[in-house]
Amino acid sequence: MPTANIVEIEEDKDVVCPICKALIIGEEGLTEQPSCAHVRFVYANAEAFEYDAEGFEGRLDAEQEKADEDGLYFDPWDSLLSYCHKGDVILEQNSEGMACGPICFKVWIGIRGDAGESKSGRKDAEENECWGEDRRIFFHPTVQFVRWIKAHHGNKHIYDIGAGLGQVSNVLAKAGLHVTAIDLEPRTESEFDVIKADSTTHPFERDSVVIFCRPCHNDSFVRNTILRALNSGVRDIIYIGLDRNVRHDLGGYYREFTKRRIGVIGHADERIWEMKIDRLRADAYLRRGAIPPLTPSFSQ
Repeated sequence: MPTANIVEIEEDKDVVCPICKALIIGEEGLTEQPSCAHVRFVYANAEAFEYDAEGFEGRLDAEQEKADEDGLYFDPWDSLLSYCHKGDVILEQNSEGMACGPICFKVWIGIRGDAGESKSGRKDAEENECWGEDRRIFFHPTVQFVRWIKAHHGNKHIYDIGAGLGQVSNVLAKAGLHVTAIDLEPRTESEFDVIKADSTTHPFERDSVVIFCRPCHNDSFVRNTILRALNSGVRDIIYIGLDRNVRHDLGGYYREFTKRRIGVIGHADERIWEMKIDRLRADAYLRRGAIPPLTPSFSQ
């Protein structure tokens, strides 16, 4: 059941954020988005996003396509509501009469219910996705993602690095995959058995697969873990995250990854990057030594 509280705003009234009182819709219409740190989306007439901070449009398009294939009715508003979290607010404004005639126009504005609890603000939240306990910042895999992993890595030992609550490991394990979840600070409320370990020194099994699912990117642990994995003889390294973070997280390793285009894999328009390990191994063999660390910097 939807958990968002829907608040109706009268026609021609200013629409402001209920948390910080920033103007969202005024006399001149919709302000430039995001009008404040609390707006998750602005959705008009169940058909167009004016603002979409978390990739809802791609998810709705995929659900619509699936419903069409199955011959089922799809209500985008109901689906959008299902993405809301406890404490979220939906501001709803209806306009019954337009200049061109009696056309009903509706705008829905999603407000983060817990955004006001942080003193760090939106910028800090974007720079460090392990901010607080906000579950929206973690990767929530789709069925399509699980199918891709099974098809390409189903017979391999998979290491879920920085597993957090273990939600990704849990999903993959239920799909029949062999998964080891690793985190420096396992949590008592984890959904899966997460072992306490440092991924930058962990003895990874040879020919295994290492995955990073929206890792924290405030230090170099991703790059150091990649180096450890390469020297341990892993078969594949997979990074799952947002376009805006991948270069920062991977640093100089970025040019060794290939972006995979497989559709909707998560809740916030995440993408998959996979490392070309065979070429790196060949280069290392020619040097007759271990694979050296690649510099965190990169050039375009």
